[in-house]
Amino acid sequence: MSSLNDRTGIIFIIEKS
Repeated sequence: MSSLNDRTGIIFIIEKS
């Protein structure tokens, strides 16, 4: 389930933007 972790990182960056 590494894809889920990768997605979380992308969402985190977008939300922080």
